[in-house]
Amino acid sequence: MKSIKGRMIVKFDLHQKDKVTFGTLKLYVPNRADVNENMREGYPTLSTVVDGGETELKEGDVIVSEHTLLENTGQWIENIDGIVTMSIPIKSDVVIYGKIDEKGDVIPLFDNLVCERIQEGFSSSIIITPDIYKKVENNKAIVLRVSKNSDIKEGEKIVYYRYSDYELVYFIDGIERKAIMVKRSDIVGIEK
Repeated sequence: MKSIKGRMIVKFDLHQKDKVTFGTLKLYVPNRADVNENMREGYPTLSTVVDGGETELKEGDVIVSEHTLLENTGQWIENIDGIVTMSIPIKSDVVIYGKIDEKGDVIPLFDNLVCERIQEGFSSSIIITPDIYKKVENNKAIVLRVSKNSDIKEGEKIVYYRYSDYELVYFIDGIERKAIMVKRSDIVGIEK
């Protein structure tokens, strides 16, 4: 199948998050999206490129997107036993965050950055504070990976619009993985 201008074609497993691994325990949780209050953990986010159109993506690349992108049934071409083929637009408001490398990590695309939120712990010479009491800065992060031709460098501390980061949740071989993504356009400064 060949995509038309401004679109690409992907294929994904509608039930990709139904099998969950916790250590050595493997669980089957059908309709996980219906019982999960965090939609990112329940809805599919990984798809395989069938035709990348005008992008650098090639057939067989696995991409990770916002959880709402793949649930748009109006763009589905076919659904055969839960394997859905669909057409998605290639434009800035459609959020494809990156592609998955051979280790299962996200390689950011389209001016996105993979980041780690900065945590500030309360310190005392007497009391050791548990992690649950650490304050997470909701607009500061350390850049772990950058997309091609980015003017931001790995290891830099960035400040971005409050709450504009996005936590990706995706499954590789039944194991839940997470990554924090920030769009380049949401960065307001670099800390020195």
